[in-house]
Amino acid sequence: MGTHEAQRAGRSGRFRFIAGLASGVVASALLVGGTAMAAIPTTGTHVIYACRSIVAGSGLGATRIIDYQARQRCRTSERLVSWNAVGPRGAQGVPGVQGVPGIQGVPGIPGVPGSKGDPGTPAVKYWARVHYDGTVDNSSGGVTVNHAVTGFYAVAFPAGVDVSNCAYTASVFNTSDVLATPIDGAQYGLSSNNVVVVLRTTTGSGNTDADVAVAVFC
Repeated sequence: MGTHEAQRAGRSGRFRFIAGLASGVVASALLVGGTAMAAIPTTGTHVIYACRSIVAGSGLGATRIIDYQARQRCRTSERLVSWNAVGPRGAQGVPGVQGVPGIQGVPGIPGVPGSKGDPGTPAVKYWARVHYDGTVDNSSGGVTVNHAVTGFYAVAFPAGVDVSNCAYTASVFNTSDVLATPIDGAQYGLSSNNVVVVLRTTTGSGNTDADVAVAVFC
């Protein structure tokens, strides 16, 4: 091999060595840079750290960001600086203006009519219509009458019926009055839990018989 060829071979080898070294440096820089980006800003405190050159010359004021969390520190020719990645919470804003009222909604569809309710309890629970002679003309059922004295009628409702806590009323009628118009002179009261007594008295004539109507409200 000649002298010139040997020189060329030497220069080629040195070039390959330098190129490989440069590639390694670039790869290392990329790796370090990737690590730095992963921890900048610092976890939890959200602070960014950097090193600023304090050496006089063309490099004065040059700043580089470091991964402080990964224990990277500034050189003796640099000064550590930092700033927050997230600023403090601002003051609460002024409440907004009241919004415009919405338009009236569309009326809903009429509901389905409810089912018919059960019949109510009759106001008059027990009643009786008695002839002047003490016989029962009509009643709510099971009624008997004691007419042992003129003008006196003891209207007894069935055994077990208690009307003592109920309201009751009685009227007397002329036996010849087909319209059953009430007449004066009726006195009535309760003789036992299920018996209402009616007495028909007229001024000057004493006790007289008459048709009797009794109603009990419970």
